[in-house]
Amino acid sequence: MKRIKVLHASIKAGGGHNALRDFIYNELEKQPDKFRNIKFDHTVDSIEAFDTALSKVAPALYELFFFFAPRTVSDVFFVATFNLFKQCYKAIKDNNPDIILSSHFLLTQHFSLAKRLLRSKTIVVDCMPDYGPPSALQNPTLPWFRAEYILTFEEWTKNSVIKDLKVPKEKVLLAGRNPSKVYEDTRIKYHNKQAAREQIKVIMDYFPFSKIDSSKTTVLVTAGATQSGKTEKLLRAIAAEQKTDINLVDKYQFFVITGRNMKYFEKLVGLSKKYRYWSNIFPFPWVDSDVYALIQYASDFPILGSIAPATLNELIESECGPFIIYRTRAGQEIPHRVFVEEKGLGKFIPDLKVLVKKLSNGISDDERERFLNKGKAFRNEQARLASGLSELVYNLYPQEGD
Repeated sequence: MKRIKVLHASIKAGGGHNALRDFIYNELEKQPDKFRNIKFDHTVDSIEAFDTALSKVAPALYELFFFFAPRTVSDVFFVATFNLFKQCYKAIKDNNPDIILSSHFLLTQHFSLAKRLLRSKTIVVDCMPDYGPPSALQNPTLPWFRAEYILTFEEWTKNSVIKDLKVPKEKVLLAGRNPSKVYEDTRIKYHNKQAAREQIKVIMDYFPFSKIDSSKTTVLVTAGATQSGKTEKLLRAIAAEQKTDINLVDKYQFFVITGRNMKYFEKLVGLSKKYRYWSNIFPFPWVDSDVYALIQYASDFPILGSIAPATLNELIESECGPFIIYRTRAGQEIPHRVFVEEKGLGKFIPDLKVLVKKLSNGISDDERERFLNKGKAFRNEQARLASGLSELVYNLYPQEGD
């Protein structure tokens, strides 16, 4: 049995790309007799900066490119991002991998050209982190820029790649993904959400967290790592409703992820001190992964201003749902929210007045039970597919006698 060398490549372009790369890396590390694994992090950070800026400043233009740009634009993107090429070329030359698993389509393009210029036999695989139909930009027209295989992580995505991107079905692979083990471990360890809330009070034994009430319905509020401040408009709508109906303060508490945005964290702490109708809103700064998993498990359901496959799987594992999505980033997150609704995992409610009314009425037991059943079915299927990931990758490499 040959031990094959696998280069796991990612780039700073949102947390989902690194999360997928790390998941695949960790899965293959479980079989050291089959794989020698190498991580590659491209150092260019302009992709994330451009992506974030365009989605904020001109979301309509972002969506126009994502949904309607012809495949030829992908070839133009290759030229525009040629600063990525040198490191990709060097990574192949220095490491001589048997397989490259790339979690971003632009990296895939540059690795694909580099291998051809080097006359390398390495097999390049484009790993798609998103759920739902991909953009035509992810499959360039020129064959020199294309990967040998595309690895998808959901059936709808796989079928869309075959149908919409015209990729031969034998070149499109399907696997599954699991959230980090810490989410399962947290759920098993604390067993119920009240115990998890009490543990948060033990870990964070200072104001405002000392005022957490383990008996209250707990709502997780997050808009992603880079856009945490986007939740303020939502929180002000909730606070205004609570000012009108102060009984809601005794019914709910809100765990708000502010992350590294300390200015926003301090602002919310100040409001919590000053007004009773803000007193049940608890901002959480950047915490380690164990505490973050605990916060998710301690929450009954989330209100999301951003949704990605990694978060989706974490929340399902944490039994935190059904999801209420009130906004998403332009582009790839739109198929994500459609996916959530199609799978029966939650609803998209962009009107804050309607959302606040939904909160006032509460999540019914039937809605909660439906989410748990749908979520369990989805996670079981993902776990089944993930269990075959290592074998799927290993079989891509030609064996002796093939």
